[in-house]
Order: sequence, then C-alpha cells, then structure tokens
Amino acid sequence: MALQSSPIVVHKFGGAALADAAAISHVAAILAAEPTGPARVVVTSALQGVTNVLLSAIGHALAGEHAEARAIVNALKAREHAVAEGVAAGGDDASREVPATLAVHVGEADDELERQFSTLGGLKGEALGLSDAILAHGERLPRESSPRCSRLAVSPTSWWTARRSCRPTAVTETPRPDLEWTDALAAGIIGPFLDRGLIVVVPGFIGAGGNGAVVTLGRGGSDLTATVLARALDAREVTLWKDVPGCMTADPRLVPEARVVATLDAREASELAYYGAKVLHPRTLIPLRHGMTLRLRPFADPAAAGTTIVVGRVARGAPVRAISGISQQALVAVSGTGMMGVPGVAARVFGILAAAHVSVSMISQASSEQSICFTVPSDRAAEVADRLRTAFAEELARREVDEIVVRSDLTTVAVVGSGMARTPGIAARIFSA
Repeated sequence: MALQSSPIVVHKFGGAALADAAAISHVAAILAAEPTGPARVVVTSALQGVTNVLLSAIGHALAGEHAEARAIVNALKAREHAVAEGVAAGGDDASREVPATLAVHVGEADDELERQFSTLGGLKGEALGLSDAILAHGERLPRESSPRCSRLAVSPTSWWTARRSCRPTAVTETPRPDLEWTDALAAGIIGPFLDRGLIVVVPGFIGAGGNGAVVTLGRGGSDLTATVLARALDAREVTLWKDVPGCMTADPRLVPEARVVATLDAREASELAYYGAKVLHPRTLIPLRHGMTLRLRPFADPAAAGTTIVVGRVARGAPVRAISGISQQALVAVSGTGMMGVPGVAARVFGILAAAHVSVSMISQASSEQSICFTVPSDRAAEVADRLRTAFAEELARREVDEIVVRSDLTTVAVVGSGMARTPGIAARIFSA
C-alpha cells in the first residue's frame, strides 16, 4: 500500500524524556511545536529506569525471592498509576473519557504483569521468553498515554504495535530486525493512520520472534525501532531526542570544553558510537537508506540543532571530528616464532572468542605473523587467556607459541574523522601528543 505523498518524519523519545507526567507533557509540547506538514510517527521507550527495575524484579523472581520481586512490582505499579493520573489531569478539556480509558489500559497492563511474575518463578527453559514479555511491559505506559498526549499536542493520535513490524530473525542475545519483512508490512499497517492525519505512537525496544513471541531488541533497541520504521516508511528523517546536546567532540565529563559536532557522516557516527559515544548505538544506523537524515537533538532545549547525520553524504569540516574511547579494556597478545607462515592460527584464535561470545574491539597482527594482538573487555580477559592456553596447549609445549599475555585496565582511544585519510601529519600529531 502506498503511503501519502507528504513527507514522513520519525521522532523517538527515550526514558529520560519520559520520566514522569511533566516530562510526558513536555514531549507533547515538543511535538506541538514541530512543523505540522510532515506525517509523524513517534517511537517511545519505557519510563525512565523502568527497564532496569523490571530486570531487577526478574532476577529476584528467578532466584525464588518472590517477596522482593513483588515489592519491586508493587512500587512500579504505584509509580505508573501516579504518572497516568498526572497525564490524565494535564489535559485542557473536561472530558472524562480519556482519563478513564487510560486508567483501564494501565490497570490491564499491571494485571498482566502480575500474572507473568506469578508464572516466572516456576520456569526454566521458557524463562527467557517470558522475561522478554515482562520487559515489554515498560514500553506500554507511554503508548497508552498517547491519546492524552495528543490532546496536549493538539493533534489526534493512534498507535500500532511494533511487534507486528519489527520481527527479529531469531531469538538470540542481540535479535536482529527482519528489514524485508518490516518493509513489506509497515506501510500497509501504519499508512492508513498517517493518511488520516494521525500521529502514530509506537512502543520501541520490542519485537516478535519467528514464532510470534515477544522479544526485546537490546541496548539501543528503541533507537533501532525508529530507524527500522523510518526505512520501512521511506521517511525523510529521524529525530532521536536525547538528554545530551548531541554528539560531542569528546566526553564532556572528561573534557569540559567539548562542543557539539554539528554534522557527521554515517561512518564517523558509527565509529564514534562503537568507541564509546553512548549517545548513539552503532546498530541504529544500519537500517537507514542513502539520503536519509538522522538528527540527535536535546529534548531539554528543543530549539537547539544538535547533530545531523545524512547517510551517504560526506561531512565537510575539520579532518578530526571527535575523540572517543572504550575504557576497561584488556590487551591480549598471542605470540611465537612458530606461528610465522602457519595457516589457520588467527582463525583458531578468533573462533575461540566467537564460541565464548566475547566481543573484540581492535585487532593488530605483526607483518611477520609472529604475533596477534586484540582487545577485549577487561572482565573477560582472564577467561579468554585460559581458553586460549587450553586450545594452544600443544603449541605452547612445543614453543611454537611462546606466550599468551594479558594487560588489563586499558582504554582504547579512537580519533575519528573521515578527512584524516586526505590530511598528512595527523598520525604524527596523535602520537606526539
């Protein structure tokens, strides 16, 4: 089904922008102030901190600590009802229909959450699926609040469940959205609402597995939902509303004079995201098509431009755009004169890491092939070294591999900028510093 001819923009609001009723009202005000020409899809996260609260309750329930889990759930329910009442009271009309409907929806969600936790403690193999269903609860209240938000924003609203559009290919540690499946269905489901001039509010972070069960999309999942839907709807741009001014030239907690980078190209943004700039998860950029615009804007200052990323366009300006880093890293070195010219050593090393689900952030190999160095999270370094020593026990005994050395508590520093490739002397300045 073809979408309307007017351009589409996608807005995503995270938990920090949805802390309480006042914050939700601020979101409504931001939407009201945005240009009304484009059709709008709004992706929401859970209320601030709710996902972590649910994870804690799940841990207690699985450990058989039912009293602790129930106390956490009761506190969460009280908070959600308080937020719902605050949202309902914030309207400018006398109708009781929307507040009553909101209270019913929140009550039904809380009843379902109670049933899920009463079941969770007795599960083993099925616990992962139910845990994901419980975590999905966090995204429900912002969505259920959307009719009231829409009145504050002076625009009608509908919602649509992301589980019908964002289907990961498998239930894994990091589920991947099925982009082709989403592309085929999203327009037909969302398009009619947009054609009627409605804002469509979608819960982020959650999707459906191949069997239809609820799965969660992991860190950055709501941002990923936004870009997946933007791709499927051929949206003009995506705005991720953040609690920071944008992508910074450095971590402002470490470098007070850090400033906002006005424009980045997609490769620069991806590198910064990978190397610790937590304002953006690397997966967020994957679904975007050539020419689409991604904006990172501060919800505390909606007039600020933030950072703009246009996929496929080279950002002009300084050759070095920003400096980032990953702390708590360990450098692991596998070295030995007997490794030179022996095929398959690197494959064995990284096969061991893959089997252990260990992420590698950097790899270096000597041109003589006598050493391989790579970085891993410090808390996995001892395990990695033990696995490698076991796998290469015979080579160590024959001195074909001399040693496996670990240096912990390091930081990988990344100097990022596409223009560095065309600018002589950058590396010299880095290493001189």
